[in-house]
Amino acid sequence: MSKKTGIACEEGRYENFTGVIMWGETEGVVENAKFVLRECGYVFDIWFLGGTWITGVFAKGAWFHGEWRDGMFKDSVRIATAKLQ
Repeated sequence: MSKKTGIACEEGRYENFTGVIMWGETEGVVENAKFVLRECGYVFDIWFLGGTWITGVFAKGAWFHGEWRDGMFKDSVRIATAKLQ
């Protein structure tokens, strides 16, 4: 998906997304974000690849790149050197 706004609540890759992410335990507001939502069994995870995290709960995910403004980082990891395309 690209240049989308609204609510991201389906598995897939999002680019230039501005709106609300509602995925598993993750619920947050983002701007111009690039991320992947994945479901593996009963685990819903998120890979945040860029953009701005405004506020909310980032849970069970991997943070690769982006600007963090506010919120809770829960049961997740920060991957400082990874580069995904």
